[in-house]
Amino acid sequence: MPSSSKPRRELVALAWSLWAELGVSGWERRHRKWFIDPEPLIIFTAWLGDEDARLRDEATDWCIRYGSWVSATRLANLLDGHEGARERFGELAATVARHSSIRWRGATTARPYEPTDKSRLVSFDAPSLVSLRLRALLGVGARAEIVRQCLSAAPLPRSASGFVDDAGFMKRNIADALEALRLGGALEAMRRQNKVTYRLRQQGAWHDLLGELPRIWPRWTSLLPLLARASDALDHVRTLPARSANVEITRLARELLPLAECAEVRPLPPQLDAFEGWVLDAAAKLARGGSGTRGWLAARSA
Repeated sequence: MPSSSKPRRELVALAWSLWAELGVSGWERRHRKWFIDPEPLIIFTAWLGDEDARLRDEATDWCIRYGSWVSATRLANLLDGHEGARERFGELAATVARHSSIRWRGATTARPYEPTDKSRLVSFDAPSLVSLRLRALLGVGARAEIVRQCLSAAPLPRSASGFVDDAGFMKRNIADALEALRLGGALEAMRRQNKVTYRLRQQGAWHDLLGELPRIWPRWTSLLPLLARASDALDHVRTLPARSANVEITRLARELLPLAECAEVRPLPPQLDAFEGWVLDAAAKLARGGSGTRGWLAARSA
């Protein structure tokens, strides 16, 4: 059943704006200068489910029409860390498969649905679509995600393991892609003692090639699951007696700490009122996409 909680309404508004950047038929676009990441957004929208039936239907329409630009492998890997979305994602994947040649792991039973044919994606030129531009150049795989991560952060070398979590690919895939990019001259590899690190060669040339880049690069692969799990936690503790709710929130705040660290945002507080305030504040700031969010996501802003 849809929730009427204010945090979830803000999360629906966030999803609408992000999808509008991708060409979904929507009214609000507040994230033109933000990096948009398709796979975690698809999983997050599946988690939202029936919170907004039109959002669900228009996002499904986009997946049917443009799903070839989505990595099925990355989608499956990221879904493993988003338990709350698994069942609803199965329905989405099955519905997309019924109306297209797109096949995503985890498909279950399609829902009754007719594509709206409203999604339009004329070009990948917008800053928000840099991920799709890279996929058009490098393929829908680990190479595009590696270059995207190099562009989003300071031009400091990083090890192969530093790419894995946000890339959404297994270590072996990342290692193979790093070597291919090195051989092709896109990356420079440096060995220090027993550790090999990588960075882009001629980063300015990549900027010239890709055009305008996003100003804000949220780590959506961690941030969206964090918001979903925190929202689910609030729904759960509201059913508990006050004493039990406070104990449970303390446990959940500790459990969500690694995800907050990966998302590079401040941790959730272990007190119920403060925890709820964190979720609402985060959801509202992200949904608005304004300048106030830049401080909150300072570690990921260009």
